[in-house]
Amino acid sequence: MIEMIWRKPVIKAPPRLQRMLLRLQRYLITIRYVTGKEMYADDTLGRAHLNDNISDETEIEEDMNIMIHSLLYWNIKDEIHIIDGMLFFNERIIIPIEMRREILMKLHESHLGISKTIARASESVYWPRMK
Repeated sequence: MIEMIWRKPVIKAPPRLQRMLLRLQRYLITIRYVTGKEMYADDTLGRAHLNDNISDETEIEEDMNIMIHSLLYWNIKDEIHIIDGMLFFNERIIIPIEMRREILMKLHESHLGISKTIARASESVYWPRMK
């Protein structure tokens, strides 16, 4: 994964990766793939369970939401960056599920019609499967 990031042109990387790549340019770095069998510490940490007794249903639900959201945003993960604690997809702010209806209402307040409201929304906000 890091090998793909390192080979990516700086201009095509999202701002967060651009900053990292620019900081690392002064170093002579060699990136080498190591199989999982050879990465003992990483393998051990990956198999460690912090809490074997998950009895809290809300914790399970939160984990499921995180998994679902990570799958929904997987295709654009390289273009997502954080500015002032807010998530952005390129120049568009990513709207959480809980706020989408409110944002749609705000966008529609100008009464521009359906097509212009959708065009306006697609320029400034983003969420998966947005029409």
